[in-house]
Amino acid sequence: EQSDLSEVASLPDSVLGWLYIQNNRMRSAVNVYERLTNEDPNNADFNYYFGVALSKEHKKNDAIVAFRRAIDLRPGLAEAYFAKALLLNERGDGFESAIEAVKKGLSVDPQSAYGHFVSGFIFCSRGENDEAQKVLQRAIEIDDNYANAHYYLALIFLRREDDARAIESMEKTIDSNPYY
Repeated sequence: EQSDLSEVASLPDSVLGWLYIQNNRMRSAVNVYERLTNEDPNNADFNYYFGVALSKEHKKNDAIVAFRRAIDLRPGLAEAYFAKALLLNERGDGFESAIEAVKKGLSVDPQSAYGHFVSGFIFCSRGENDEAQKVLQRAIEIDDNYANAHYYLALIFLRREDDARAIESMEKTIDSNPYY
């Protein structure tokens, strides 16, 4: 009963932190979610959003810790696996760990277009174009309007000097999101 009351009491702060993230005010979001995770360290959402804010502030190692905490608290939080995978890949020393994290996220949510995109992005960033193409196409099968997946497919086709398919993918990118 006590924890239910603390969750209700912290709801306005959590919403404020989320609004800070949405409005790209990451330092403010970090401060809010740091306080919330200190007050309620067993709240997976607080840890997840703390990780999001930390990652946007380029505090990769701290963000990975927050995402791991969120996953430990709620193993079904696929977005935390995907976020952790992106950071491991970005850090440059965690390709195998990044792929493992994204696979775990996809085992939780196999219909996540975003998860398949993350997998494709990681493979693409490592030059593994065949594998990247497969998973990016899977993301598009799930959501044909996934601009990021179309964009990275265009990059793969450019690498292969397949201009016709690169143009087609880039046109789909722009059709999906004219502001891309």
